[in-house]
Amino acid sequence: MINIGKIVKPQGIKGEIKIIVDGEAERFKNLRHVFVSEKLHEIETISVRDGALFVKFRDISSRNDAEELRNLDVFCDENELEQLSENEFYFKDLIGKKIVDENGNLVGEIIDIDQFGSADVIYIRERNIIFSVPFIDSIFKAIDVDKIVIIKDAYDNMKISD
Repeated sequence: MINIGKIVKPQGIKGEIKIIVDGEAERFKNLRHVFVSEKLHEIETISVRDGALFVKFRDISSRNDAEELRNLDVFCDENELEQLSENEFYFKDLIGKKIVDENGNLVGEIIDIDQFGSADVIYIRERNIIFSVPFIDSIFKAIDVDKIVIIKDAYDNMKISD
């Protein structure tokens, strides 16, 4: 199972919910089933608006029922997801990957990724120090989920001193 996002609120009075997803919402628009709190929900309708998923479950028919799902994580079977293009990846595939600078020196390990409006943020552990780096092209030179993540020497300017 893959955590695809979080239910942030009910939408309207008929039980629709808004889900903020990890990654591009378009990737999830063909889902037919998801799990919330280990309960399987069949999707009646799904649409993408403003970078979020708006979903109506068959078994949720009121705003009050939808409200009970607020702040819960949403999971799906990996087989229901669309195939990724060659240079695409899921955030879950980056967790635990080593990061090196352009010279091959170990920078640290990715321990988490958060999504924010303007840019995603990658959390890196270097020995006992955890720091965050915006996930933007001007910092990350190349990403290969089969091998390593490479970060530009800009890392030196962001490093938190001991």
